[in-house]
Amino acid sequence: MKQSQAMAFPETGDLSSRTRKFTLYTESVGAGIGRYTYELAQALIQTGADAQLLAPALPWEEGHPFLGKRRVFLPTPQGKWRPRRIASLIRRAVAGLASAFRIGRREPIVFSHLVGVPPFSMLGLWGAKLAGARCALLLHDFYPHQLRFPPLLQPLERFLYRGAYRTFDLVVALTDAQRGQLRAIGVRPDAIAHIPHGVFPLGGVRPPRADGPLTLLVFGSLRQNKQIQETVRAIQKLRRRQIEVELIIAGSPGREDALYWSDCLDVVRSAPQGIEVLDRFIEEEELAALLSRVHAFICPYKNFDSQSGVAMLALSNGIPLIATATVGIPAEMGPACQMIAPNADTDDIEAGIRAFQNEGVSQMQVRAADTRDQLLRDRSWIIIAETLTARLTQSGFFSNRDEHSNAAQGNT
Repeated sequence: MKQSQAMAFPETGDLSSRTRKFTLYTESVGAGIGRYTYELAQALIQTGADAQLLAPALPWEEGHPFLGKRRVFLPTPQGKWRPRRIASLIRRAVAGLASAFRIGRREPIVFSHLVGVPPFSMLGLWGAKLAGARCALLLHDFYPHQLRFPPLLQPLERFLYRGAYRTFDLVVALTDAQRGQLRAIGVRPDAIAHIPHGVFPLGGVRPPRADGPLTLLVFGSLRQNKQIQETVRAIQKLRRRQIEVELIIAGSPGREDALYWSDCLDVVRSAPQGIEVLDRFIEEEELAALLSRVHAFICPYKNFDSQSGVAMLALSNGIPLIATATVGIPAEMGPACQMIAPNADTDDIEAGIRAFQNEGVSQMQVRAADTRDQLLRDRSWIIIAETLTARLTQSGFFSNRDEHSNAAQGNT
């Protein structure tokens, strides 16, 4: 398999002969981290890694049976009554602690993100550490997109995350920016590794109608750092100038973003022409039809320090981006992206849309198709799984602690 120069993967060889059993652990049920973890676990099994998945029941599993060993947490909390929901989240975290302690007594654990509210989101890590297990972390977001503590206590919340990262034997970042952040908080350089984000190709995605208006998509969790109000206002300004452009907003807000989303809807209602709102979870079987309607995803994110799964969804299916650099797109994917200014306001977003049109929609679609082909070749889940296993092996993750300590002393 030919790889681009920008993608430097290690020689993996027969990894199964140099590794031992481990567990991939997540408490996420979301379409982002939850799906990422599930796809990675499937690929690990396919590469011959002796891995099992420990996760809550995931919404798409019914149609995608897991290939290997699978353990299920308590069901996902449902309902809007806050005390009951909080109690169920705590029960799930405690169940995670017990499971991690039991599993950690016999094998190392790779955590896929720390999900939920600290310190409950860290109970699984504590359980594994109490059992003496080696622990690695797949770091999706350095800090959550939405901190959960009250504003006066948010410095404490960030402090808890930083302390947790220093506890892991290995932290696997998905972006170069995260590696710098980890070094800045005192994580040892030899305890930091990097793997690229995986891909999310769908079947049945087709180019949109060439004779229709330019149609853009805001997709995924509806949060303030996605600049949704500013995007809506930019579309409204363009339409007032008789420029044919339409916007689809598809996704759902979290409970903590309900007030912000209500304000967004007020902005939409002020001039709703050409704006379609689908404020709900978009089922997988709906995605191909939805993506076949749009010419580009629009992602003017700010205060965002992770590899955007939404951006990867777009590029994995040959759809261009209009985005800020904070979405974490590597340089080799740049031709498929119309960049806009960091901390973009309404005028910057409007200018980005105009620049996309001036570049030529059909030309941007050709570039996006080339980027898709490169992604599917160089960032398949099999390659990601092999790369992760190689990083774990190189770090001494599968050796016992005495061996690793002696090797470290010999290198000093």
